[in-house]
Amino acid sequence: MRWYKRALRDMGVALGLVVGVAGVGADETVAAETKEIEVSPTPPPFVLTLRADRESGRYRLGEKVAFSVEVTRDCYLTLLNIGTSGQVKLLFPNQFQSGNLLRAGAPQRVASIGAPFEFTLNGPPGTEGVMAICALDAIPVGFQPTAGIPPGQVSVTVQVTTKDIEAALKPIPKDRWAVATISLEVESSGPSR
Repeated sequence: MRWYKRALRDMGVALGLVVGVAGVGADETVAAETKEIEVSPTPPPFVLTLRADRESGRYRLGEKVAFSVEVTRDCYLTLLNIGTSGQVKLLFPNQFQSGNLLRAGAPQRVASIGAPFEFTLNGPPGTEGVMAICALDAIPVGFQPTAGIPPGQVSVTVQVTTKDIEAALKPIPKDRWAVATISLEVESSGPSR
């Protein structure tokens, strides 16, 4: 199993989720001893859809990426990056846009044209995972952006751990938040598709 699938699965297991990632089936996440008992995830309280600005999900190093998020209920968005190195970093909210309340019904772009920040794909080529967590109430997260970040730089250097995420979500009932994940293939050279 590729490292990013394992990282997304491990994050989901720590949060009490069954995270759906292409290529990771339920048999890899939950093993049932008997056929009489069916194990299935609890349906989320609302629908959360996360997309990259390219349907193919393929990018080259140095290219910009934006995300589209759509929800069926108003909620507060936290966007995390699971990098090619396996490190988890906070992408959104950040010091340029701390308001993370999304309104239901229409796709909303994060880091779109005209936004006061952008996401650039840097680092080694490979598969980047992106996880969106949307809660009906503001998440009292300890890994939100901190002061002291130089002007003009987005706070993606804020490191997060599965333990930080679990601690932030633990007090929130599971029927009050939802998770979506996507993967981006980052190539070192050649044309993007």
